[in-house]
Amino acid sequence: MPGATVDLTIPTVDLYYLGVRWARLLKSLYPGRLPRSLDAKACARDFLVSVRTAHAWSRGRPPHVLHLHRAIRLHGRALVLSVIDGADDDLRIEGRAAVARLRLTALEQDIARIKAGL
Repeated sequence: MPGATVDLTIPTVDLYYLGVRWARLLKSLYPGRLPRSLDAKACARDFLVSVRTAHAWSRGRPPHVLHLHRAIRLHGRALVLSVIDGADDDLRIEGRAAVARLRLTALEQDIARIKAGL
């Protein structure tokens, strides 16, 4: 139709706040030795990225779609979607649950190593 316009805009995500939420999530999933720090090596290992990239994320650099997809596979869709849409309450609940699962796995591995040494 001549003169007709089509709105092709799509809602955007504020990348700054996405990066901040991503950093907060990663620090809860991969806590470092210091408060509010990131275990960059563990994060990099799970996401198949360099430690440098993990450090950049901890400072607020937003992830690429590939890494969000990996995060969904590792930690669940609800958790990653909460980072994208900013649902902080869901993020805290899911983040705590994911941290608990990671700690439980680490404890189980420690127990298995101790039993193997006996």
